Amino acid sequence: MNDGRTWWPEEIWGVHAEKLEWFAENPDADESLLCLNDMISDAISLLPVCLEYMSMIRDPQIFQFCAVPQVMAIATLAKLYNNRDVFKKTVKIRKGISAKLMLTNH
Repeated sequence: MNDGRTWWPEEIWGVHAEKLEWFAENPDADESLLCLNDMISDAISLLPVCLEYMSMIRDPQIFQFCAVPQVMAIATLAKLYNNRDVFKKTVKIRKGISAKLMLTNH
């Protein structure tokens, strides 16, 4: 939010606050966490379609190219879910976890 860019869909955060900045101003509010969890749940709801698409990929290299980012995204969503730190700092999965996920998927 500091640089004027955001990827938070208004149709979700707008249910919880009138302005997006409210979440940065109220990082410890229960409503902030509810909004975050709603957004993550929305993203996870798209997973079946993603998996269906990936199930049609026959080339192993192309499958890997598609699967690794999806596994990383799912791991990131799990790290973000119910995590109040999202409103205070950048939250990422650790580099070691990232490496393990990438190596496990090869």
